[in-house]
Amino acid sequence: MIRPVRKEDLVRLAEITVFNNRKNYYPIFQDIVYSFKEYNVVSVMNMFENDPVFMISTYVFEDEVIKGFITVYEGEILKLYVDSFFQNQKIGQKLIDAFPDAIHLWALQKNTGAIAFYRRNGFTWDKTTKKEEGTDENLIHLIRID
Repeated sequence: MIRPVRKEDLVRLAEITVFNNRKNYYPIFQDIVYSFKEYNVVSVMNMFENDPVFMISTYVFEDEVIKGFITVYEGEILKLYVDSFFQNQKIGQKLIDAFPDAIHLWALQKNTGAIAFYRRNGFTWDKTTKKEEGTDENLIHLIRID
């Protein structure tokens, strides 16, 4: 079931986010202090709770437990995470399909797994890039073409 986020969901969403960020972004940025000390479940949970856009624009996929979530605001996918234990079960696809108005997003160019996932789900790179704030890493702009 896909439903709006509730405050009591935030610990679980933070857990999913932190693990996915460590798995996918630590190999790119190689910032051990940030990835394993500063960016933790408590800090991410507090960030989510204090972000009004997150609280009104996030939906969870729940099947006994929360397995993933999506944040869509003004047609942009801001976040999409599926717990790694539940990946490859079409949960991410179901979350995208639930929001046909989600027509674009930014992804790290080096996050090839995410880019491949979005391509399989009807997105393509429109050749627009920008720098990830505070880094030398490129973000690419993906748009929905279906």
